[in-house]
Amino acid sequence: MKLGWALDHNVPDSVERQLVGAAEDNGLDSVWTMENHHLRDGVTTAAVSLERTHRIRVVMGTLSPSFRHPIEIGLTMANLVRMYPGRCALNLGSGMGETLVRLGLPIDHPVGRLRETIEIVRLLFSGERFAYQGDYYHIERHHLSGDRLATPPIYISAMGPRLISLAAEVADGINLPLASSPEYIAQSASRFTESSRQAGRNRSEQLICSEVLVQVQEEDQDLSGVRRLLGFHFSSKQFEKVVAPSGLSIDHQSIRQAFLDRAFDRLNELVPDSMVRTFAAVGTLDQVVARLQDYAAAGPDMIVLYTAGTPEQRLHTMSQLARALGVMRAGEERVG
Repeated sequence: MKLGWALDHNVPDSVERQLVGAAEDNGLDSVWTMENHHLRDGVTTAAVSLERTHRIRVVMGTLSPSFRHPIEIGLTMANLVRMYPGRCALNLGSGMGETLVRLGLPIDHPVGRLRETIEIVRLLFSGERFAYQGDYYHIERHHLSGDRLATPPIYISAMGPRLISLAAEVADGINLPLASSPEYIAQSASRFTESSRQAGRNRSEQLICSEVLVQVQEEDQDLSGVRRLLGFHFSSKQFEKVVAPSGLSIDHQSIRQAFLDRAFDRLNELVPDSMVRTFAAVGTLDQVVARLQDYAAAGPDMIVLYTAGTPEQRLHTMSQLARALGVMRAGEERVG
């Protein structure tokens, strides 16, 4: 089981720097950045994270072809690969529909746009001159100058069946969403594996990643950060498909209205302990480790840890969890 760390940009830069360094120092496999159109972009954070580290892989994302042209995505990736060879990867996604609409950007045909983006990025890394005529992107003539570069791994963040199947067909892996249950992860991992087989891909060369919300704490400590993160995701009806395998019923509209009203006390009531236990790994260190084992049993190749709470809580979670999981992984390697 590989372990990654997802950067949440709602922390001061000094804390983000500490988290990136701790991820490398504690032997995690990767750091994942994200594009937040209200706060920070995924590109700058990826570049800074690569500069701050020496070994760990940095996955730049989650970049949307509705927001960035595929050539721009490819050129940005190529520049990072030149400077930090062997340590870069790319994570693509369709983007948050509501935000894209407010910005006047297209949200139609996410499967086709992502498919063509991956084709264009790979053509760019081939180093040859090419033209491209797709349904959504038209390139008369282009090429990437300089020495030929190794194409980095390309992942797709997805939650619906069509995008999961696309990732299995054309990408090097998939990143399943935060606020998922082990039941949803198992269902999605099975769909990805079957789609990979049907596409004639080598599943052993692909990576199924799952983001998991974690918080290590003492008994009866504040869970408002966890509740708010879960509420943010469940405010979107898109998450109905993620919630369904758990068997829980969630009032997405009421949660959304609580967010719009900034009524966080009401939000805490709408995200009860039963939801926290189902869609996150929180509690004492032993409880969190046990819950992560439930997620691991669902079939992902990598768990991408996502912390919640205050900066102090996040750093505490990192140090406690990395140490415990490091001991577990060392034991697995000895048994293997």
